[in-house]
Amino acid sequence: GEERLVVDRSPARTSYKLLRGMRETVLLAKASADGERFDIYVGAAADSQGDGPTGAFAAMGPTFTLTASSSARTSWSLCCNRCERCEARGARQCGRRELMRLTQYSEVVGDGSAFCMDVSLPPQRPDGSTEVSCQRCGGAPEALDVALTVRRPKWNARQKSLTLDFHGRCSMSSAKNFQLEDPRAPKAGPGKYKLLFGKIAEQRYVLDYRHPLGMVQAFAAALSTSHWK
Repeated sequence: GEERLVVDRSPARTSYKLLRGMRETVLLAKASADGERFDIYVGAAADSQGDGPTGAFAAMGPTFTLTASSSARTSWSLCCNRCERCEARGARQCGRRELMRLTQYSEVVGDGSAFCMDVSLPPQRPDGSTEVSCQRCGGAPEALDVALTVRRPKWNARQKSLTLDFHGRCSMSSAKNFQLEDPRAPKAGPGKYKLLFGKIAEQRYVLDYRHPLGMVQAFAAALSTSHWK
């Protein structure tokens, strides 16, 4: 099914909170000064009153990290900094697991230019689940497959602008508003998107997502558009 959450951005744009029910902070992301990395904290570490984790949670470090490959910020990798397999074996050091890769680019649509993104995910098992092993416990990492792409807007000649239907979920225009869809599926109609990210207030966005994305992957995809203007 679909999960509907909210992203709150700090006025300085240095931290982002993922909220459930408008109150419970389930994930917290801290941006690096250059905007090329986001450290993502989970649970009690995320549910702090300030803009960042405190105390022991800050010392433990982030559970996930979203990193750009260069200052251009067109290629991103989401990694988990822990491995349950390593921890279950009592390993003193855990490997890192890549959970998602994002490739961003611009594409001409009509007389305009649209931000685009391709999302690569670990291959799925027949039952729809994924198995992601780190290099320490699982050998060479499996290749990620392109699973989702940005739903392209259409050029409106009368308005001389790009348009995309957000199905009543988005109330403010923003270059960061986007949807993801499965390029292999039949042409998607209303409600067939896999992710919807849309602005509803000056520092607030809705984030709707469904399988094959998980919560952290959906949040990371939204964070990766922070430089879109």
